[in-house]
Amino acid sequence: MRDTYRNELIKDSFKVTSNKAFTYNGQRIESGTNLINIDDIFHLVADGYSSIVFGEKFIENANFAQDVYQFNFEIMTFDGKKLTNNIKLKIDIGSY
Repeated sequence: MRDTYRNELIKDSFKVTSNKAFTYNGQRIESGTNLINIDDIFHLVADGYSSIVFGEKFIENANFAQDVYQFNFEIMTFDGKKLTNNIKLKIDIGSY
């Protein structure tokens, strides 16, 4: 039988980072920077789920090297647990 836990997520603890640098609006965004703090990246935390949206302004002004990036996601629960996940992507915005 699978245990079920009902812990609320702390919205302000949500972090999304990349393992490699990229440029946005001509500025270098270093690896490890919390991308949630960038304009036109939005996140929603509700009912035990979290999501991130890269807005049109971000897509138009971001430049990624032709490489695979690992994006790391992290959020804390009210009982002190850290939930993490990651995804590897090759981003080609040039054809947008």
